Amino acid sequence: QVSITLKEAKNILNQIKKFGGKAVTFTGGGDPLCNKDTIEAVKYAKKIGLDVGFITNGILLNKDNIKDIVSSCVWIRVSLDAATKETYLKTHCLNSNIFELVISNIKLLSKEKKKQKSNVTIGVGFLTYDRTIHEIVEFAKLSSKLGVDYAQYRPLLKKHTEKEFNIKSQDIVINNIKKASKYSNKNFSVVSSIHKYNLIASKQYKRQYDVCYGHNFATVIAADQKMYLCCHMRGLKK
Repeated sequence: QVSITLKEAKNILNQIKKFGGKAVTFTGGGDPLCNKDTIEAVKYAKKIGLDVGFITNGILLNKDNIKDIVSSCVWIRVSLDAATKETYLKTHCLNSNIFELVISNIKLLSKEKKKQKSNVTIGVGFLTYDRTIHEIVEFAKLSSKLGVDYAQYRPLLKKHTEKEFNIKSQDIVINNIKKASKYSNKNFSVVSSIHKYNLIASKQYKRQYDVCYGHNFATVIAADQKMYLCCHMRGLKK
C-alpha cells in the first residue's frame, strides 16, 4: 500500500502550477479521503490557484471536511450507483446503514453549498449494468430530492469487446434515461454518456478513433507519485 504525504502532495501541486496546469481532480485509490492529508492538499491546491474537482464515494464525508471541500472545489461528484439499499449492497457490497450515511452526507453537501452561497457544482454518479438498470428512473427521482445539481449515468466498461455487453439491456438503459430526463428542471439536470450507449446498442464496441489526444490535456499522477498516460493506463509501466 502506498500513500502520498502532504509534503509530497504540495510538491506535486507546485509542479503542476509551475508548468501551467489549470486544475486537479482528487480521486481514486478507493476514495481520496482514505488519505488523512487529502483535505489539506485540497485546500493548498485552491490556495495556489488551481481549480479543484473531487470524486468520492461519500462514506468518509463529515461536517468538518464537507466545509473545506465545498469552499475549495469547483465541482464534487459522489459515486452512489444505487437508488435503494438493496442495490447499493450489490454495487458497493455495503449494508443499508452505509447507504443511509451516504445519502445523509450528500444532503449535507447540498446544505453546505447553500450556507456558503457557493457556486460549486455537486453531482451524483450512477454506473449502469444489468443489476442496476431497473433503478435508473428512481435514481433521478432520488437525486432531484437531494439538492444536487445533476445525476450522471455512465456504462460500466471492462473491455471494449462484444462479450462484455448485453445489447438488449442497452436499449432498456437508453429508454430509461429518457424517462429519467423528465426530472430535469432549472435547478437539476440528468446527464449521460448517451453516445456510448448508442454505440454499444449498434454493436460498435471499439473506440471510434485511432489516436487519442486527451493525454495532452489531462493525465494521472498515482499514489506511487508516478505519472501515467491516463486513468485507463494507470499502473501500466510501459
